[in-house]
Amino acid sequence: MSGFEFRYEQVMKLRIDQEKSVKDELARCVQQLLTLEIHLKNATKDKHAFYHHVDSRMIEGVDAAELQSFEGNKSHLKTAIIKLEGLIQKKHAEIEVVRSKLLKATMEKKKLEKLKEKELIIFKKEEQIADDKLNDQIVTFNSSLKRR
Repeated sequence: MSGFEFRYEQVMKLRIDQEKSVKDELARCVQQLLTLEIHLKNATKDKHAFYHHVDSRMIEGVDAAELQSFEGNKSHLKTAIIKLEGLIQKKHAEIEVVRSKLLKATMEKKKLEKLKEKELIIFKKEEQIADDKLNDQIVTFNSSLKRR
């Protein structure tokens, strides 16, 4: 079996490298998504803390300038949260695209693995046939020597 050589070995290595590359890309996207989700969670916490602060300041009483500042900060927080939610949706869509690329890359690699398995089976059968033929020739030669 030492003589077996898969004729598409280079293509198979390329497919394995492609699959690894897509897996790395997917991992990167998932990590970015997790980071965005953490930022969203922190922004939401900040929003709630700010709203609580504003409520407590409103009870104490505030002047118009401070109220205007509060409204600007509220608007900024809402905008930041909306932006993060949009980025998260885009990242989910990107992850789906990368997952489909990974599925395709994995299927291509599996096809080549199956082809390699089939060629290995054929090689083993041919090797067995050659061994059997050699054994038959040896037996025939030995029996012809005994007859003499």
